[in-house]
Amino acid sequence: MLARGIEYDVVTAYVARRLEQASPSTVLYEVKLLRRMFRLARRAKKADSIPDWG
Repeated sequence: MLARGIEYDVVTAYVARRLEQASPSTVLYEVKLLRRMFRLARRAKKADSIPDWG
């Protein structure tokens, strides 16, 4: 999946699926890592914006 395809509905669907297998703290950590990835990409001018996941 391309980074531009990662939007709110994709992330929430991932979280719902992931919570069936992992603890909430693990899922939160994974989403935080994803947000960090977008921030670093924005800083390196590889991404135009950071998605708003709420």
